[in-house]
Amino acid sequence: MKFKSKFRFPNGGIAEAGTTMRGSIWWKPSEARVTRKEVVVDDKTLPEIQEWLYTRIVTLHGFIHAFIWHRIDVKDTFVIRNKADRRPLKTWTESNSHKAYSYKEAGGDFASLPGEDWWMSYRYQLEEFVNRVKGRPTHYWVEGQDSWYQTKMIDMAYEKSGLGLRPTSENEVFSNVERRSNFRICAVLFLLVLHSG
Repeated sequence: MKFKSKFRFPNGGIAEAGTTMRGSIWWKPSEARVTRKEVVVDDKTLPEIQEWLYTRIVTLHGFIHAFIWHRIDVKDTFVIRNKADRRPLKTWTESNSHKAYSYKEAGGDFASLPGEDWWMSYRYQLEEFVNRVKGRPTHYWVEGQDSWYQTKMIDMAYEKSGLGLRPTSENEVFSNVERRSNFRICAVLFLLVLHSG
């Protein structure tokens, strides 16, 4: 069974997502792909009848369990074409990959941020949560409204697929499980905040 969804954003951007419930024999990490829409590059060296276009595709492999293995692939595609008939005159691509298992390894502005090569993405989220609760600066924070929008998009995909909305806490079985899970999560977060520096 395969799932595909397409979302159109108010600014004209389109996002596509897909997954399958059928896995291969070999392990395949999670994948997220973003395609930047084509933009015109300002190049005064080109003749007036030509334009230079640029598109970037960024693929993140192994997002959820990045501490096991991950890679970010960046593929830039360039086209020089005639403006009148949009016929390509020259096309080329440039690709590279990036890997870093900690902020220190990533370097740059990130080098001084906390992190270990064995941390899962959830640990980084927890660090930001603790920083927010303790009034310290956060480097990446998703506001409540953004979380609500993400949930709404997921619900829209479920409805459009014909599966309907996912169960909510009004479902008695789900509600009991949810309460126990939330209590455990809150207890762990409380203890971490209480005992962290």
